[in-house]
Amino acid sequence: MKALFGRAWSRVSVVAAGAALALVGTAAPAPAVVGGHDITVEEAPYMATLLHFETLRCGAAVIDRTTLVTAGHCVDGVMKQFAQARVGATLREDDGTLLPIKRFSLHASYHKGASIDYDIAAIKLAEPLTFSAKVQPVALPKQDETAPVGAVGQFSGFGRTSEGGPVPKQLQQADLPVLPAETCEKAYGDGFTPRMLCAGTLDGSKGACQQDSGGPLVVDGKLVGISSWGLGCARKGLPGVYTKVSYFSEWIDSVRSL
Repeated sequence: MKALFGRAWSRVSVVAAGAALALVGTAAPAPAVVGGHDITVEEAPYMATLLHFETLRCGAAVIDRTTLVTAGHCVDGVMKQFAQARVGATLREDDGTLLPIKRFSLHASYHKGASIDYDIAAIKLAEPLTFSAKVQPVALPKQDETAPVGAVGQFSGFGRTSEGGPVPKQLQQADLPVLPAETCEKAYGDGFTPRMLCAGTLDGSKGACQQDSGGPLVVDGKLVGISSWGLGCARKGLPGVYTKVSYFSEWIDSVRSL
């Protein structure tokens, strides 16, 4: 596999072209939304972002007053003293509220190989959030509560709107259907594991792209997926790969209480 957006593996943006996360070169995550449309954060108040050295690194999701969840590769190698979380932002820059980070909890089995497996992390904030119309937690699925194939989820992010293309000034959202696991198994072989969810369009019209890594895929008000990896951005026949949140619900509960 090839390097994902931004890094050897970078996360994907939501581009209106197929929900493929970027794996370019080696297994890497891709961040940004292809085929998306402008929204305000009130339409996705659980949306958060992770900044490193004041630069947008990844998306994340608010799950309670002191905890965000994101992709594991988003915090891998990140120094918390140089990182911040942003919530309540409709605009990519100079909007919302910045908060310091107390701790990253990276899953103990996280690793990069043929793909990025166990790709999940929790971000503990140093200060509690104040909930409002712009900042609200998203519900989590129960352990092993699988999103049905064909269900349409909303993916939000500030990632590129096309592979190698521009970044949006405003928060983007795209509707992405949950696909059969076999679709991603066919596209990615052994790189697709039971810890992963397949979602997006096969015609390359919508998907995640660079800087969308870690971003939330929400179905019926529940966080079912976290943008993890893919090959390019929304390429035909190459859907996006998301961390399957329901596989990790009990793990999330264990680390959020620390």
